[in-house]
Amino acid sequence: MVVIKDIIREKLSTMDDLKQRSQLKKVMQEVFMPLIEHQNSMQADLEEQVFNELEDKEEEYDIYTTMVPRSKLKLLDNLLFPILEEDQEKSEYDKEELIEKINNQEELILSKIFLKKNHIQIKKIEEADRAFEGEIVTEEGNHKINLELNHNTDYLEKEKELHNVFLENCTNWRTINNPYIRKFFNIVITDYEDSVEELTDFKEITFDLEELESDKYVDYIPVWNIKRIQQEEEGFPLPAIDKIHYNHEIFLENLGFEHGYLVVPSEESQLISIKKIRSETGDKLVITSNNDQTIEWELLQVIQKPEPWNEDFEFELLTNQRKQKFMNKLTQNNYKNIKTFAELNRLANSFLISANIKLEEIDILDELDKKSYTYDFNFFIEDEIRINNYKKIMLLTFSGQNLGYLKYDLLSFIVSEIQNYFPEYLCKGVFSE
Repeated sequence: MVVIKDIIREKLSTMDDLKQRSQLKKVMQEVFMPLIEHQNSMQADLEEQVFNELEDKEEEYDIYTTMVPRSKLKLLDNLLFPILEEDQEKSEYDKEELIEKINNQEELILSKIFLKKNHIQIKKIEEADRAFEGEIVTEEGNHKINLELNHNTDYLEKEKELHNVFLENCTNWRTINNPYIRKFFNIVITDYEDSVEELTDFKEITFDLEELESDKYVDYIPVWNIKRIQQEEEGFPLPAIDKIHYNHEIFLENLGFEHGYLVVPSEESQLISIKKIRSETGDKLVITSNNDQTIEWELLQVIQKPEPWNEDFEFELLTNQRKQKFMNKLTQNNYKNIKTFAELNRLANSFLISANIKLEEIDILDELDKKSYTYDFNFFIEDEIRINNYKKIMLLTFSGQNLGYLKYDLLSFIVSEIQNYFPEYLCKGVFSE
C-alpha cells in the first residue's frame, strides 16, 4: 500500500490548478488515506494470522526429554513427567514371591539400569550375550548367581503408543529426540546354585557389572513434558455441523490454551477431530466424536513452557524443537517435496541441536560401501507400500563437534526425521573423517 501513497503524492505534485489540488488532497486525507491505513492494518493482521497458524501446529507439540533421579521427580514443578507412570514409585518386590521364583530357579528381572555409553558400545553390550556374577546374601551364607543384561524396550513401546495417538488425532508426527530410553537394560538372574532351592529368607542381592559399574545409573527415570489427565467435558454434547457427529467441549481456563492436546482413543468413542478455539465464552477444546453421551476424556497435555527451561539437569534436556524460522514452519506444515541440496540442508539444519551437526554431502548408492552407525528412531513406522530390498540408499555425511557419548544418537535423530521426507530411500548417516 506504500506504492498507492506514492502514486497519490506524485499525482498531487503534478496538478497545476491549486484549487483542484487542495480539494483532491482533502478528499484523499479524509477518505482514501484512512482506507489505505485500514487495508495496511488488515494485511498485517492476515500475515500474522497465517504465520501463527503454522506456528500453532509446530510449537504446540515440541517434546522435551531428559533423565532425573527418582528422588527429584516431585521437584520438576509440574513440567516434566515420567514416561512410565509406574516409575513414580520405587518398585518393591514381594519378598515371598521373590523367594518362590528363586527356589524355582526362574529367570528374574532384578532391576533396571541406565548405561552411559555411546550407540556402538550399547550395541556391543546387546550382542555380547555376556554373564556377570552376583550373590544372594543370607544369614546362613551366600549363594552365587549369574546375571545377564537384556535391552529394556518398555519406554520404546510407550513412544510407539504415542505415535499411534498422534495418528488418531490427525496430527503430524515429529521424531522425538530421546536417546536416553535406548540405553536402558534389565538385570536378569539367569542361573542359580543348586543350594538355593531351600532358600527361606535373604538379606540382599548383590552383583558386579565389572567395567560397566562406572557407567551404571540406578533409579534414574526418563521424563518428558507430556502429562496424562482425565477431564470431564462442560455441559452436554451438541450436534456437529454435519448433523451426524457431536461436539464435546472442554474449557481450558485451568489447563492452559498454550499447550498441545491429544485425545487418547477409546473403544466407546470414535474420534473425528480435535481443535482449540477462542470464543467469548472462553478458550476451549472441541472434540468431535460419534458419541452422544457426556463422558470423561483421557487427554495427553504436551506442556509448552512460556520461557525456556533454565533448570540444571544432570543429563542434558533434549528437544525436537525447530528453530523459529518461517520457512521451517512452512516446510513442516506442507511436507514440501524436497528436491535440492539447499532444501535438504535447511531441513537438517532446522532443529535446535543442529548447531553442532552440519550436513556436508549427499550420495545415492545401490549398496552401502561404508559402516553407518545410525539407526531409525521411528522403527515403529512401517512402510507397507515400498519394499526395503528395492530401495536405494541415501548416504548423508555430516560433520559434528562437542557431541560426547550421544554422538551417534543425535545424528540418528536428524537422519530419522529426514527419512520421513524420503520414504523411497533408506537414509543412513555417517560422520566425515
